[in-house]
Amino acid sequence: MEHIRQALSGRLGDVRELLRATTGPVSAPPRAHPRPEDGAAAAAVPLERGLSRPAGQPEEALRRLLVSILARVRDRRGPGPDRVLFFALLFDLETAARSEDLRFLDAWNSACEVLLTWPREELARDDAREALQAYASLLEMHLLRMGGRS
Repeated sequence: MEHIRQALSGRLGDVRELLRATTGPVSAPPRAHPRPEDGAAAAAVPLERGLSRPAGQPEEALRRLLVSILARVRDRRGPGPDRVLFFALLFDLETAARSEDLRFLDAWNSACEVLLTWPREELARDDAREALQAYASLLEMHLLRMGGRS
């Protein structure tokens, strides 16, 4: 468990530094992506190329993010046309990532690794900064759960 705590603490430091290095306000911007608990309106998020979003279904969101969207975004070395779905699926996992099921936090870890490959100007956009801020919050919460400092 100590190795996991150290890894999460190191990643939190990296994310905080990235947030400081990107331009724009450090306070959380208005949420650009509805959460599953936002109800039916959340499922109606317009997505490119007619892709549907499994709002309120974290297992399906996890599968879609890891199996198809994350690979396409990673291979592109930038957000590209899958940006809206990438962030929609990622934010659908936010509540589940606060649970003790570390698969969902690991999906956020994988998404952050992809974000780190994006150009700085892409990371300064509200959706990317909001994701990084949410990720920092997730890391802080898990570190507190493990008895570590954030």
